[in-house]
Amino acid sequence: MILNIVYSPDEAHKSTQLVHQLISKVFQESGIPITECYLVKSECSDSINGDSPAITTSDKTKKKGVWKYIPTGLSRKLSRLVKTKSAQYVICDGLGVARQMFPVLKKNPDLKLVVVVHGFVRFKPKDLVNFIGNPDRVKLVLVSSSLADEINGCYPGLKDLVNIIPNTLDPDFAGDLLPKAEARAELGVPPMSKLYVVASRLSSKKDVATVVRAYAELPLGDHYLVVMGDGPNRQELESLARELGVDERIIWLGWVKNSSRYLKAFDVFVSGSRSEGFGLSVFEAYTAGLPVVCTDIIPHREALGGRGAYFEKGDVAGCAKKLAEACDNAYDGVLDKKYREFSASYREVINF
Repeated sequence: MILNIVYSPDEAHKSTQLVHQLISKVFQESGIPITECYLVKSECSDSINGDSPAITTSDKTKKKGVWKYIPTGLSRKLSRLVKTKSAQYVICDGLGVARQMFPVLKKNPDLKLVVVVHGFVRFKPKDLVNFIGNPDRVKLVLVSSSLADEINGCYPGLKDLVNIIPNTLDPDFAGDLLPKAEARAELGVPPMSKLYVVASRLSSKKDVATVVRAYAELPLGDHYLVVMGDGPNRQELESLARELGVDERIIWLGWVKNSSRYLKAFDVFVSGSRSEGFGLSVFEAYTAGLPVVCTDIIPHREALGGRGAYFEKGDVAGCAKKLAEACDNAYDGVLDKKYREFSASYREVINF
């Protein structure tokens, strides 16, 4: 039995959830039982799919007339789950979950741990001791070569534990997408206009501001920029759009559940991201048949190769030029091959 533990069920972490669902599929296809579960705060546990156990990371208590959420014994809960499921392996999402799993590992000498890291993280000295001290029981999976180079450069002692397994998509991904007209109708966006789309968290790292500035440089016409996502920079971005006089040509959708299903609603996908663990969103867009305009960063190159229209980070004029030139994308069918490689790599890691 394998436990596949994902940090959060929130829509902001949808890409990570999709990758871990695909990991589950790999082992289900091999006939190996696997259970997915999420770590959630008590107040949001109702949002979880009923088929996936929810492990609450906080409990509600009343103190001096105020309800508060306080941390609870998460490692104890995880240990009970391991025992209940008779798990032999745990695949977990990120370093935060891994830190909770090491006490469980000590209590269960036959348990093995695979930690999937989706972006750059800082290892504490205790983390390094836990990883390096358990070479036969712990493996570290990094989702791109560029991420591996970055982490190995900072923490060379981890090198022997590292496995590089690039993310990919379900082979049925394209077949599950809604047709263009249906997708536009469900989203409530203009049915006939040209639509550029940004789909990401609205944070400084994603640099949606550069995309908004670039969009403002395009000639007026029957087109809109659609922003599918939310985050701490939203108000700042809305103010920027007003300053640039394009606020009436930008559609703010916020977080959209199962957003990748709606990709065919759009004509051009654009990402101004300054850094990524793996460029899964640009790969999704390309696989959906959209031309992709994105920053020239190594993870995007790893995901798209020569199939992207690249501009330098923060280059407004370069982004605007690529948006104006964007043309139809002919998907080249690389998905089946990438999934086979992904599947074989994870099956090899689980057999360590």
